[in-house]
Amino acid sequence: MKFIELTNSNFLEIIKYLELTDFAQLFVTCKFFLYFFKRNEDFMQNLALSLLGIKYSPSIYPWKSILLNLYNSSDTQLQNVFHPFYTNGGTYGDLGGYFIWKLTQDEGTHCTVLGENALIKYIFSPNISVNLSEQPIEYKVSENVFYLAYIEEKANCQKYLFAKIEKIFIKIPTVGFTCPCEILMCFSSFEKIEDLSLIQNFYSCKTKEDTIRSAEILDLKMKVIQGKEYESVIFKKTLREIQPLCWVKVNYEKYSSNGFFIDIDQTFLSKYFYVLLISKGKPYKPNKNIDISNVTPLSRVIEIGN
Repeated sequence: MKFIELTNSNFLEIIKYLELTDFAQLFVTCKFFLYFFKRNEDFMQNLALSLLGIKYSPSIYPWKSILLNLYNSSDTQLQNVFHPFYTNGGTYGDLGGYFIWKLTQDEGTHCTVLGENALIKYIFSPNISVNLSEQPIEYKVSENVFYLAYIEEKANCQKYLFAKIEKIFIKIPTVGFTCPCEILMCFSSFEKIEDLSLIQNFYSCKTKEDTIRSAEILDLKMKVIQGKEYESVIFKKTLREIQPLCWVKVNYEKYSSNGFFIDIDQTFLSKYFYVLLISKGKPYKPNKNIDISNVTPLSRVIEIGN
């Protein structure tokens, strides 16, 4: 059989073993694949989007543009293009020095008021500056809930730019804080989601066994990583509105003050990023808060949409 005679099912059987970047490179460099792609535009559109974990939408750029943008972005530098703009976990003393904007800063620590299951939302927001001199109380909308509406409003002007999340940097304070975070979980979504029930399914998952059990109930695929400084559950891509990325438990006996990286190892295009601070380690004092210095998704910027 000649390559150009392959059926869609034959082709799908071949490319399911490829990474998305390999898929993109074939499109750019191989004329035989290019001919097949051209003959099967609709099939390729749906396939390319599904490999990105995105449901089909007529507002999305054609798959060819998606693949070209992914291919061209492979050499660009990883950067932080997210800002935290919402939390329901409060801020210790309502002080700016402990507010959520510290989560992507080189120095400082965010301190919650809640002692478990505090949710923080980030949004893809390149070129938006945060005024660190402002007081958190200006953004308080109810008890323990803070919402920086201007960040979300400005970020939504970037309709066709998204982040390809590849790694997550995590740093836990080692000295000077009473309740350093021990267990957290990260999620992302391609668009704004009001129903956060999937995240709530992982509330109080304090062991990897609890996490795996909850994931299996939701029919999520995953792998367990045992690192020196942490253990983690890394989730496979799905077509759900909210994508679980990783569950992480810090190993305090071997943890470095320099922080560590979680390699997501897949392509996730995202507009929103979520951190669930599940619990703290054994507190040094009988305080209820959670202390966390840095949770930063590192990404490449991709243009998608029309």
